[in-house]
Amino acid sequence: MVTSPEYKQYFEKRFITPEGRYDSYELFLEQGIGLTRYGGLLAFIVPSPVLTNVYTRKLRRYVSSECAILGITNFGMRVFRDPTVHSCILILRRGEIRGK
Repeated sequence: MVTSPEYKQYFEKRFITPEGRYDSYELFLEQGIGLTRYGGLLAFIVPSPVLTNVYTRKLRRYVSSECAILGITNFGMRVFRDPTVHSCILILRRGEIRGK
């Protein structure tokens, strides 16, 4: 979790999705999307609370406005020994938004 006031202020100016309490993986996901060319693929293993956490609303909106979601694999168990948070895999294609 980003806790330093200096870092928090920097990240909130540099990125568009941070809100409330956020973790660095959220910044990596936004940055990864921004660096992916249109039509390019991007996949991340991230904590599954990204799918439902109230503080990741802006990130979910950003993902859905910039990418087609090709797949979500949500693991209902511990995948890694540490950390103990549940994980999911997001597979995205940049710039090909379905339904628009």
